[in-house]
Amino acid sequence: MNRMPRSMVAPLVMLLAVVLPCARAGAVDPKIEAKQQFQEAEAHYDAGRWAEAAAGYQRAYALAPYPSLLFNIAQAYRNQGDAAKAVEYYRKYLVADPKGKRVAEAQQHLAALETKIPKPASVEAYRAAACLDEHQGASR
Repeated sequence: MNRMPRSMVAPLVMLLAVVLPCARAGAVDPKIEAKQQFQEAEAHYDAGRWAEAAAGYQRAYALAPYPSLLFNIAQAYRNQGDAAKAVEYYRKYLVADPKGKRVAEAQQHLAALETKIPKPASVEAYRAAACLDEHQGASR
């Protein structure tokens, strides 16, 4: 196995002592990164790229969990036509900021979208339909 010559160890240690603190100092503040993600998401939203906008708002929210970002995510999904995801994020917004500026708007969108999401059939309805199918098949 090749080893580093001893004459190289001291300069390497000195280099690391200088580089590592600089690397930490260069770390981006999460709020600054969130703002950049938000601005990119806004550009996507303005261009009608709803999926990219939703993803950008989600990245911003992961870095700085402002409730208004949940509303923005919901708006992007609603515009994309994904009612289920829009409902999910409007609900999250309403829980996170029940007195927020856009609560009334979120509630209106939520009410309209909930009618578009198919409700899961109850077990009883499924069984009744299965029984009907069996009886109809037997009488044929």
